[in-house]
Amino acid sequence: MPRYPYVLFDLDGTLADTGEGVMNCAKHACKTLGYPEPPQSELDKIIGPSLGYSFPNYLGVKKEDTLDAIRIFRERYAVEGLLESEIYPGIADLLSHLKAAGCRLFVATCKPTAYSETILKNLGVADKFDLIVGSNLDNTRTEKIEVLDYLCKTAGIEPERCVMIGDRYSDVRGAKAFAMGSIGVTFGYGTREELEAEAATFIADSPADIENFILD
Repeated sequence: MPRYPYVLFDLDGTLADTGEGVMNCAKHACKTLGYPEPPQSELDKIIGPSLGYSFPNYLGVKKEDTLDAIRIFRERYAVEGLLESEIYPGIADLLSHLKAAGCRLFVATCKPTAYSETILKNLGVADKFDLIVGSNLDNTRTEKIEVLDYLCKTAGIEPERCVMIGDRYSDVRGAKAFAMGSIGVTFGYGTREELEAEAATFIADSPADIENFILD
């Protein structure tokens, strides 16, 4: 029997490398609003957290300009950015193996649901998931805790029987809020130190590590 019957995946930095599209759109938004191009060290931090948090906290955008920055970001992302994504090697096999073992699979991301569905369809893995839940385009349900709450209630699953897989602190914190297990991945945009500091249940260096932990 799998260690967890319900497996929840973050998207950015976990299922796929979406960094190029996200960063390009963030730079475009900053430039359009007259802000200097953010340094790469700050751009690396925006993969995962909500745009409403990332623009003022990492990219130097004033709070009063944040909604405009998100709007400009999404105008480019809807046309170009969501195509600038690549599935991580080993992920497709991982999803197939987990499903074959009887796990139910879900996506829990701060990226808008509509964009997430399109990306996963383009990558050929959308049909692996029972439900894909992200934020809303009206800037509601933007935090990981809100996404997880909505997903569990909508799918009718018990949080304590779930594991949340993600590459950032917000994934681990969200899991803790619902007494879920958590797997931090080091092949995304977070660091091992970040995941250890949040006391992730397990840290995986590859999709194979995830499979071995859940199915062992």
